[in-house]
Amino acid sequence: FVAGDIHRQKVLWDDGTEVCVNRGESDWTVAGHVLPQYGFLARKGDWFVVVERQGQNYAESARGESGWFCDARTASLGSVRRVFAQPSVENVVYQGGNTFTYDCVWQVTKPHRLPWRVFVHFMNEKDEDSGRISFQGDHDPQVPTDQWEAGMTVRTACKVEVPADAKGRYNFLIGLYNGERGRATLDGMQFGGDRILAGTLEVERDANGITGVRFTLERSAEKPEVPPTNLPGTMLDFGFAKTDGACRIVPVEGGLDVVPLPQSPAFGMTLRLAGLAGGKVPQVKSVSAVPLDEAVQPTPFAFRQAEGEVTIAHDPAMFAYRIRW
Repeated sequence: FVAGDIHRQKVLWDDGTEVCVNRGESDWTVAGHVLPQYGFLARKGDWFVVVERQGQNYAESARGESGWFCDARTASLGSVRRVFAQPSVENVVYQGGNTFTYDCVWQVTKPHRLPWRVFVHFMNEKDEDSGRISFQGDHDPQVPTDQWEAGMTVRTACKVEVPADAKGRYNFLIGLYNGERGRATLDGMQFGGDRILAGTLEVERDANGITGVRFTLERSAEKPEVPPTNLPGTMLDFGFAKTDGACRIVPVEGGLDVVPLPQSPAFGMTLRLAGLAGGKVPQVKSVSAVPLDEAVQPTPFAFRQAEGEVTIAHDPAMFAYRIRW
């Protein structure tokens, strides 16, 4: 426990391997790396793996026997689905019959530029294991998600028809979905299936039918519980490379193989050859791209070399890049 702080844990092995883990809420700087809560640094000689903070952004990188890895936490499939907003429910009013109204309210913490539709699931507690949805109330938000800005509150008036045989307590679940991307990852109390538990809805009835509904807010839904990611396009400097995506860099005879994280969207990357080629700055002769389609042969790919740096732009249709000098 560094300086007696049980949240700053350091382990040192007799072969020189060192691991530092930050379990506290405040940042911890170790060997020039700023470790946020749950960040860590493991190192031995020139080998390392680190999850750190760079300014307001989060970064992952590693170097080992097989090469290098860096991730700007923008290009993974999970971060493409990340929406920095939290839903809640207000003003639940029973309208008589089988109908009630409410306001679906979104608190937006970062801007967003992709289209999503709101889905609302009502799930009886006895159906949680099967995943069966009792009824639902999907809708479009009052302000489209691709126009959301940081600090915005988006309020949408909604009306829900409750099944005539509904009775008892239902989990009130809210999320976002898109036909191409699936469901978004949101802030709030995680329920499973990328859904946020806004609260519970009690459907009351007597012998003649439904008599009312009662909503109970999920208080703990105010605390985000998902790993932090960065906005698309955030360019981070890892020393051996600069990128707004994620890739593995493998040294081979006469060059490097670069493999982007699977299912990554387009991103840019600049490789610093002196750090990747043993201190030398070789002249790159060619870059070829290996398509995702194994039936298609590798093809020449555009690149730019200047002052010891090679820059290429990842095409999502490509699996890997072969850089040769």
